[in-house]
Amino acid sequence: LSTLGFWLLHTTGLARWARLDTRKLVRVLRVVEASYPDNPYHCARHAADVLQSVHVTLHRGGLTPGYADPLHQLAMYLSAIVHDVEHRGRTNDFLITSHHELAVRY
Repeated sequence: LSTLGFWLLHTTGLARWARLDTRKLVRVLRVVEASYPDNPYHCARHAADVLQSVHVTLHRGGLTPGYADPLHQLAMYLSAIVHDVEHRGRTNDFLITSHHELAVRY
């Protein structure tokens, strides 16, 4: 995930466009990747798959250039990278029914 994220942000020019510090970007991507749980689906591998799908949708789907400007592209990439961080692999209904601390809190 961190390797793909870094590569896409650089090859698309988004890292340069957003003036992202390379060392900080690497650290953030590695922390995010390490924050994914080791479960069968909501893991870093799944996030990498979603990131790749977002990239293909943007570039082969005709959304860029034109429809999705650099800010929207960057937002889509970063959203794909973090979308399931710390996902517990359970539905909201399960958490509510089991009175999980997250369901009680929120």
